[in-house]
Amino acid sequence: MPAPPIVIAHRGDSAHRPENTLAALAGALELGVSAVEIDVQLTRDGRLVVIHDSTLDRTTNGRGDVRQMTLAEVRAVSAGYPSRFGDAYRGEHVPTLAEVVTLLRDRARILIEIKKESVTEDATGGVEALTIAEIRRLIAANDRAGAVRELQRFRRTHVDADARLPDDLRAFAASTAR
Repeated sequence: MPAPPIVIAHRGDSAHRPENTLAALAGALELGVSAVEIDVQLTRDGRLVVIHDSTLDRTTNGRGDVRQMTLAEVRAVSAGYPSRFGDAYRGEHVPTLAEVVTLLRDRARILIEIKKESVTEDATGGVEALTIAEIRRLIAANDRAGAVRELQRFRRTHVDADARLPDDLRAFAASTAR
C-alpha cells in the first residue's frame, strides 16, 4: 500500500485566512495537514517573526522593512491582510517563531523558509543562526516540560522527590505545577 500523501499548508490555510498568522496556522490544523510552511524574518532587535515578505506593506496595515523595525513596531500593526480580508482578521498580529512553534508543536511538522534577501554574513546573530538557536531552545524547553510532567507524576507517590532536584529544575517544576 502506498504511503499517504504529505499535505503541506503553504503559509497556513492562506486561502481562507491571512497568511503566516496564528489564525491561518490554526485553520491548517483544522484541515488536518501534515505540515505547515512558514517564512521567518529577523527584526532590528534580533527577534524572529513569521512573515513572508521583508516588508509589512502587502499583508498588514503597516509599512516598512521588518528588518529595520523592532518587534514592538512589527506587532503594533494588524496582520489581517486588510486588502484581501477587510476587517475580518484585524486583531491578528505578526507572530513570533516561538508562538508558531508552540501552536504547532506535536500537531504538524514545520518547514521554515528563510528568504535569500534576509541572509547576512553574520554567522552568530543572523537570521539563520538565530532560527536554529530558537528551535533548539524551544525543543529543549519542551523536553524539559515533559520531564517536569514525569516528575509531577512521580511526586504524587513520592512526597519528598523534589528535595533531591537541582534548584533550577525545582523552581521550574513549581512554576508549572497545576
